[in-house]
Amino acid sequence: MSELLYYLTPTPASVPIVTRGNAFYRDGERFFVKGISYIPRRPDAERFDRAATLDPLTSDRVEGLEQDIARLHELGLNSISVQNLDPSKDHAKALRLLEKEGIYVVVTICDTIEAPHLRSTTLPGYNNDFDTTPHYSRHMIRKTLALVDQLAAHPNILGFTVSGDSVNTPSVTKIAEVACIRDIKHFLHLRRGRRVPVGVSAPDRLTLRLAHLQYFAAGEPSERADYFAPACWSWAGQSSFQVSGWKHMVEAFGRASPIPMFLNGYGTNLVKPRGWSEVLCLHSPDMTGVFSGGFTYTFFDYAKTGYGVLALGEDGQRVKQQDFYSLEKTFRAVNVRLPEEVATAEGRDYEVWKGQFPPQQHNHTTWSATSELPPFPGDWTEVLQDLTDRRDPEIVT
Repeated sequence: MSELLYYLTPTPASVPIVTRGNAFYRDGERFFVKGISYIPRRPDAERFDRAATLDPLTSDRVEGLEQDIARLHELGLNSISVQNLDPSKDHAKALRLLEKEGIYVVVTICDTIEAPHLRSTTLPGYNNDFDTTPHYSRHMIRKTLALVDQLAAHPNILGFTVSGDSVNTPSVTKIAEVACIRDIKHFLHLRRGRRVPVGVSAPDRLTLRLAHLQYFAAGEPSERADYFAPACWSWAGQSSFQVSGWKHMVEAFGRASPIPMFLNGYGTNLVKPRGWSEVLCLHSPDMTGVFSGGFTYTFFDYAKTGYGVLALGEDGQRVKQQDFYSLEKTFRAVNVRLPEEVATAEGRDYEVWKGQFPPQQHNHTTWSATSELPPFPGDWTEVLQDLTDRRDPEIVT
């Protein structure tokens, strides 16, 4: 595809993305996530104010979304990642617009799972084995299922990513048992619609991420993750595949599991302005045998963090930052690469692979989650009937 054709006539995102082996495919061809996190917030938001995050795909935000899609096209991207979607709001208009304009969407779910506040210590006798059943909230799972039910029929929903952010210290890794992958996949089966891939994200915790991967990729296909999406912030400035540690990450992850993977977040701004040399590496044979692209961070700037490629003016005007132009230039270089310049490795089988759960070490500081998951907190018949009564008939398959 020529560069001009790529930017002027984006292919509608009407063909669902599927996982096969250790990769993603669209209509039989390998699909690479060329995305950015799309997380609008109130302009006056403090950096860690969760309540300031806005639902980006509600009907009243479509006008702004249209402006942003034009910028996404300029950048040469094909995907956005979103979070904080409200199941009581309608997202159909925004998703149809994104579909028409060739943009796929990855939706973060279950991001309200909270681990208990335990001491992280290596003192003798310390035990990080706790009962996870009380942490599997009935309210959380019903809210999540309502959102999944509303979105699943849209062909440009690339995947549902269960947030793994709460698995962030050795003392609380047992909370991984609460990740609702099993029940989301079961619900999609009962719903008898499209089986949207269900994956899991992981925070950038060097000592935990390999166990995190092994845990969620192991077991029966009906319970494990369909893809793994870690964050990685180790590439800063004019780094390299070796210096950044990405070489070690690819080798370790590749040995551990053949699960499909993309980076859920990358693009640290420790060195400013960002040159985005990591984008070229991510879309090269060095990485594509294991990873299928990822999401840069982030579209909007907030609290003057310097991460957004666009600043949002008081009148809603989008103001391009220097990082926007360098990211645009980098993806232009990526998007004109020939297939053999992007990927050369043969695919690996994940469908029949079982893997092994990491060993539990309750009295140490490594991993304590087991394969014994808490029961679904409710009655499936009641849940399905409730969702059927409230379902929008326009997007039901």
